[in-house]
Amino acid sequence: MLREDTAAKGIGPGVLAYGLFAPHDAAIKGLVADWPVWQVLLFRGATILAACLAIGRRPLLERAAATPLKRMLFWRSVVNLIAWLCFYSAARTLPLAQWLCLCFAAPLMVTLMARHILHETVTRARWLSVAVGFLGVLCASDPFGLYRMAGHRETPERDGATCSGGGP
Repeated sequence: MLREDTAAKGIGPGVLAYGLFAPHDAAIKGLVADWPVWQVLLFRGATILAACLAIGRRPLLERAAATPLKRMLFWRSVVNLIAWLCFYSAARTLPLAQWLCLCFAAPLMVTLMARHILHETVTRARWLSVAVGFLGVLCASDPFGLYRMAGHRETPERDGATCSGGGP
């Protein structure tokens, strides 16, 4: 189990990351509307590689060449590429709010991995929180079109933004 001070130190960078993902995801949504997904991913990957090489320089390359984890890193990269291809492809056809809403289903997968792969203890309260959050994702993303079938003109995520003061 993580110590509380360690978890607290991770909250700040985590919040900053979500703040940076918002304009990133909006830009990706705009790019994949006009460019093929593979081109967007190629440019994204090349930009990340250039930044890593600029920061890490020669020591980074030496560590990468010497790591015994090459096979695991390769397979992780393949899985990551497939995931991003699917995610960016979904961005072409879904409205931005609905596309991003699906990201909030990730805690369920992370919680499953924490327990079964990482052997971390997951309390009932956290499982309950994940379940409630997942139900919220289902309601907001409306994958079966039930919201519109019920006669609502706006999408559920738009109504949620209106109720919270973020809408018109």
